Amino acid sequence: MGAWAEEKKQGTDELLFTLPVSDLEVLLGKYFAVLKVYSVVLVFSLMHCLVLELIGDPDWGLIFSTYLGYWLAGCALLGAGMVASFLTNSSTVAFVLAALLCSIPVFIGNIPMPVALATIVGSDRLFEDLSLAQQFRPFGMGFIPLKGVLYFLSFAGFMLYVNLVLIGQRHWSGGTRDA
Repeated sequence: MGAWAEEKKQGTDELLFTLPVSDLEVLLGKYFAVLKVYSVVLVFSLMHCLVLELIGDPDWGLIFSTYLGYWLAGCALLGAGMVASFLTNSSTVAFVLAALLCSIPVFIGNIPMPVALATIVGSDRLFEDLSLAQQFRPFGMGFIPLKGVLYFLSFAGFMLYVNLVLIGQRHWSGGTRDA
């Protein structure tokens, strides 16, 4: 949650954005750094799989697909966390904002579909199909669906785009300057 918040709090974001790199490069550098930390934590949790191997005979295909689903879901939600972190200079507030922002794709499947919208869309499962849990379900059953992979990658891409727009917005607030 402190990816951008701590930079703003300490004032090092100004130094970061004056480096001879583009905003996209700064954003991708931060995102991949956060993603690397998340990936290392996920790799450490693989120790449980070694214990499972000692105790019994686990289904390695199921374990692989589930871990891939967790990793992809993390990729998507980390982007949302970075958006929340950019909006404030407090890590605590960024955490609360990120929890609220991440709860949208997590809980959207629990929202009942209005009848009028269901007739327009032609399906009463639109919100359910957009939920993170629904997209993760096949991964937990041992499948790697292209639909789920695209959902997580497009969600991550959208959140990175929102980050990039927020970063670029600091250029807009300058207004016109008379010489």
